[in-house]
Amino acid sequence: MDRAKGSLRRLSWSRCLISWVVVTTIIPLVWGLESPAAMACTGSPQDNVEAKDGRYGLQGVHSNVLVNNFAEFPACPIARSVGAFVDGNDFVEFGWKNDFSGSGNIPFFHVERGGVVNQGFFTGHRLAFGDDTNDFKLQNGNANYGWALDLNGSYLQSVTTRFTIASIVLTNSERHNSTDTLYAHFHGLTSCISSGCNNYVSWNNSVGFVNTPCWQNHFETDDNVYVRYYC
Repeated sequence: MDRAKGSLRRLSWSRCLISWVVVTTIIPLVWGLESPAAMACTGSPQDNVEAKDGRYGLQGVHSNVLVNNFAEFPACPIARSVGAFVDGNDFVEFGWKNDFSGSGNIPFFHVERGGVVNQGFFTGHRLAFGDDTNDFKLQNGNANYGWALDLNGSYLQSVTTRFTIASIVLTNSERHNSTDTLYAHFHGLTSCISSGCNNYVSWNNSVGFVNTPCWQNHFETDDNVYVRYYC
């Protein structure tokens, strides 16, 4: 079984949605918009599309990530993230997830350490809707258990894991309902070692995991991957 398959999928979404901190302090970039109406979103996420660098010994991943247009936000969760994994019980993710408060898209993190979940939103950081220059970096530069989260070149915080190096680093596009979009764009995509982040591997040799054959990774270059609909 693919150890990185369905990253947020491993969560109990009913538990997860209850625990998300609803943030209301961020002013949307687009005035006058309201978040889609909330609805019951139970069960596990339906679909993930992931690209990965599965070399052992990596210490992070860095990418510009598209934040979908606000009008495309469904009522149920969608997420776009980069992540570092050992297995389904030990991983860290950093990215954005639509919220339900009307405050727009908010960076979030998720860490699972031996089944113990630590997750949350960051306040006071606005992302550009419909823009693919939102810069997310997840790195353990000191080979310790703390993974630094950087957004648009600014350090946010360090999160603690049970691992110092990853067996897989990846990109992830995820949705809850099969009718919602998985469209995503990751570019300037690099893997990291202790000395920094560079394009050490051709990401177009990575494996994509999909629950539906219609959404697939499309690599335009080694460090530029789209998730697109092909049906």
